[in-house]
Amino acid sequence: NFIDGGLSDNNPCMLAMQEQRKMAPELRRPDQFVSIGTGISTATQVTSTTSNSSLLFGNNSLAQTFKHYWSENFDGDKRFASMRQMMAITSADGACDIDHWLRRFNLPLAEELPDLADANAMDTLASAAWAYFTSNPALHDLARAILASNFYFELRCMPMFEKGYYTCYGRILCRIPVTKPSFQTLIGKLDTLGARFLIQRRRTRQTGSVVSSFDQTGNFSKPVCLRVRSLEDHLDMRIGFLGTRDYHIGASPLS
Repeated sequence: NFIDGGLSDNNPCMLAMQEQRKMAPELRRPDQFVSIGTGISTATQVTSTTSNSSLLFGNNSLAQTFKHYWSENFDGDKRFASMRQMMAITSADGACDIDHWLRRFNLPLAEELPDLADANAMDTLASAAWAYFTSNPALHDLARAILASNFYFELRCMPMFEKGYYTCYGRILCRIPVTKPSFQTLIGKLDTLGARFLIQRRRTRQTGSVVSSFDQTGNFSKPVCLRVRSLEDHLDMRIGFLGTRDYHIGASPLS
């Protein structure tokens, strides 16, 4: 059974952001935030221009009031656009990189959308979505960002102050244990994409795959040593892919 719960927040993006802040208040923002629509019809909507001043049908009627409420609260694209604008204003990083982690996908259809209860239309919609999004550069960009977010940084000890700098010893770890079949799939994908780590925007010295370092447990562990002038400085750690932009690993940049 499919049950529509969007009676007040048809696009629950703001609710999700509020939950993230309560679950992980130390994070400045999510690694990736994706809002997925249920389709939008691009068919031309013909509206009546007939003016009627009655209570039920005039410009200030109950019908107009309901129409305005519906358009403001049940338009998922509009709700997401409002959240994006607010996040761009309040983000510590400004609006420069917000499109790299805050995304909205919605399937455009030339014809009218099927009824919500029309289960027979699901296969047709699925085929249309597959054809549209597999060739969408934004979706491929999201996929590479998710690949990078499988890795995260961990300090091995407290930073040591010497000669005006704090020396930080740490390691980059992978969320996926080496025993999981998906780990080998991840390695193969990263090799295919020519992935390399970048620490403070500089490529690391390494040979072979990005996933070529392991600890005593057999899991991925890449040692990292860097220096910063202040403990408030940001540590910027990314994965670079051939022919594309660089992508932050999980929780990066972090202080």
